[in-house]
Amino acid sequence: MGEHPLGYIMYTSDGFMSAQLSMANRPRFKSNDPYGGTLEEYAEAANTYFAYSGPFHVDEVSSSLMHEMQVCLFPNWLGQQQVRVAQIDGDLLRLTTTPMNFRGARKTAALVWRRIKPNV
Repeated sequence: MGEHPLGYIMYTSDGFMSAQLSMANRPRFKSNDPYGGTLEEYAEAANTYFAYSGPFHVDEVSSSLMHEMQVCLFPNWLGQQQVRVAQIDGDLLRLTTTPMNFRGARKTAALVWRRIKPNV
């Protein structure tokens, strides 16, 4: 997603989460109709954005966080559980994956999220 991706990850007090991750400065569609893009525009949009949501569970002993995939841009993850190693340092949350396939290679991803101020 580049050097400065955009995104939000949210956890609710009743046990749900949502993650949205986007490359910055994504190309716009020629049409203003969300369903009026070309196949190439949709392919590029999907290649520069990732999202999923569902319940989450914390295991404090192992510092792991499990995300259940009830909605996901990548259909192969639907119904799966994705485990992340979680580290909190002040306003930063670092989530690390187990090794998985990314762009044709086996990799471990690490994302660092910064807490934002409440929207009140």
